[in-house]
Amino acid sequence: MRLPEARAALHVGHHECDGPAGQFCHNCAPSPALHDGRRGTLPYSAPGPPPPWAVPGAASGRTELPGKDLGATAPNRRQRRVWRMEAPCPVSLRSSPAPGEPGCPDDPLDVLATLSDLVERSLVHFEPGDPPRWRLQETVRQYARERLAKAGEEVELLRRHARFYAGLVQDASAADPETAIGRIRGEHDNVLAALGWAAVDAPSLASGLRMAGDLQLFWYLSGRCAEGRACAETLLRTAGVQAPSPERVRALNTAAMMAWRQGDYAAAGVWLEEAHVLASALGESALVRSVLCNLGAVAAETGNWDQARGWFEQALALTRPGDRAERATLLTNLSQIALTLEQDSQALPLLEEATGLARQEGADHVLAAALTNLGILARRAQDWEQARAVFAESLEVCARLGHERGIAEVLEEWARTLLDQGRPAPAARLLAAAGSLRAEIGAPLEPYALPEHAECVERARGSLGTRAFEDRWREGSAKGWKAALADLLPGSSPR
Repeated sequence: MRLPEARAALHVGHHECDGPAGQFCHNCAPSPALHDGRRGTLPYSAPGPPPPWAVPGAASGRTELPGKDLGATAPNRRQRRVWRMEAPCPVSLRSSPAPGEPGCPDDPLDVLATLSDLVERSLVHFEPGDPPRWRLQETVRQYARERLAKAGEEVELLRRHARFYAGLVQDASAADPETAIGRIRGEHDNVLAALGWAAVDAPSLASGLRMAGDLQLFWYLSGRCAEGRACAETLLRTAGVQAPSPERVRALNTAAMMAWRQGDYAAAGVWLEEAHVLASALGESALVRSVLCNLGAVAAETGNWDQARGWFEQALALTRPGDRAERATLLTNLSQIALTLEQDSQALPLLEEATGLARQEGADHVLAAALTNLGILARRAQDWEQARAVFAESLEVCARLGHERGIAEVLEEWARTLLDQGRPAPAARLLAAAGSLRAEIGAPLEPYALPEHAECVERARGSLGTRAFEDRWREGSAKGWKAALADLLPGSSPR
């Protein structure tokens, strides 16, 4: 086993996780969320054994070690280095620690031997996996937490933890979306803990803002909009008025997009207005382009089609030859406007270019949206086989990414296609499954889409009759979208 795996494995908490190489994992104190309405306020957290932060309801005072008397099984110096956090150092995934960095063990076998000794003494629990993990027993964790706090090491360890996870998120966000989402999901509570510390520690605030910007796609695709908005807004309000910086612009973008996805267009507009001013002052075309794209998205969903098209076209003019994913995104957005205004002849070439660019770049989240729009075009042309094929591919991509909002959107468009084919029963099931999924992830329909959606529901009800419609609706809600898809595509099993 490699040393980074050994360091990554030792963690606390009550569940398994997939920790990063080169750093202990604290997984996780209770309530690992920043005011997201589900799990309360994020407690401070540290990068592994022992976390010194106050946990609501945690026992106070000295906690004795389990088993034999402490004097009879007193850990030696090597063992104390592990559970008192004297050995670990913040090793980034991108580089190795500098030679002689304080706290780094000189011999990888020293850490492995220490872990083996602690497992034999029942002070550490080994959990096999890929990578394998080691977990401190709860009573040992409580005792070690107290010792670390008394040693005065709390603040420095929390800062190291925040720096490490800022680097991890930055690395993950540079990967393809599927890899990025999987990597961040495996360290979700650690990431939230780092964000929580950054919000209350001035030296860590810049890394927190950078993380909020890097996490935008993760929060969007995974449907964690409430969580993302709470984190970004907390950091921004903590920072207050600052000089223009890329980190602040990207965090503003994140706050705006999460508010947009929650239907709070007024708040999104406020954040984007500041982001536009700061990005323009910085003169960085990539930042300006990103803000313009988001301004266009908010304008489109509020029905300001001409304004949205203008923002998108300005952003498109700022793309460079290598910005294939960004160009594909903007072309897809422009196609959405054309589709909404029933300008299908304009939408088709935009989507053909967008899908080609997205495939070349491996931008699956963009590809899924472009495919869905191609399915709408096929439905309008009554090309049922083409519509089924592109909707199925889009759904497969969304499922692979864990893009649950995208899944709901595909289901709704597919239901409209089924209604046009005269198949109201499966359409009703799909509409119900999509509605249940939206409710589960907190992603309501956009205001401009509500009239068309209501019309589809009434079409299905009118075709089936009230009783049959309610039966199909209950089936779709109870069985979920995967069962509804299996009815339409026998033998398929999206991941």
